[in-house]
Amino acid sequence: MKVNFSVASSEFEARKFANYIKNYTKGYDDLMFRGLGVSISEDFYVRIKSEEFSVIKEELLLIISSSGNSNALENQLPLIISGWESFEESLFDALNKVTSHEVIGTFDCFLLSFYKSGGYNVNSNTLWIYFKEGDYYGIIHELFHLHYWKIWDSLFKDYDRDKAWKLSEVVVELVLRDSEVSRFLIPDRRKLVFWDEVQSLADKVLPLWSEHGGFDSFLKESAGLSGVYSYP
Repeated sequence: MKVNFSVASSEFEARKFANYIKNYTKGYDDLMFRGLGVSISEDFYVRIKSEEFSVIKEELLLIISSSGNSNALENQLPLIISGWESFEESLFDALNKVTSHEVIGTFDCFLLSFYKSGGYNVNSNTLWIYFKEGDYYGIIHELFHLHYWKIWDSLFKDYDRDKAWKLSEVVVELVLRDSEVSRFLIPDRRKLVFWDEVQSLADKVLPLWSEHGGFDSFLKESAGLSGVYSYP
């Protein structure tokens, strides 16, 4: 297997959750819109947002552990792994074909039990995701990001990182809805949708995807069109 699965420790999840609140939410309503395994109060949200992790760590760990979701996830883990093993090789073959780049290396996937989010770390080839039974979309989504940035960094050296991140969120949805890849998604996930934040960029890039002559050329054209990278 190229992907190694484990249930995230409470501290790992607490750190990711606190980081998400600090850096990716504007207010308590953002957090409630995203969804949680267990609700937290608005007062505690404000404290997580403003205080050092070491100050709120124990309270957050208690909330996570008291949910009991981690134990349930541990029990589900063999079934999750078995489901993934049934299509992993075919999925990687599909990603290789769509991008014309081989997916390289092995990956560590940490399953979250507390809040519904995901992320990845390119430097350590790790990803983390809240797993909903039978739905591997989130894992494939974050996994593709790791593959994508290896390709991207081989093509571009200096670029606007914020715009590059937004473009990555468009490209991942396009690739996952390619007929080679979408067969690994449950039917409800096969419709092409974008975050509101990147919809206008997606509208610009979508015509390029429909007629591109190769994944590298598509990225180069998209980077220029979206202002991510300017060729000399």
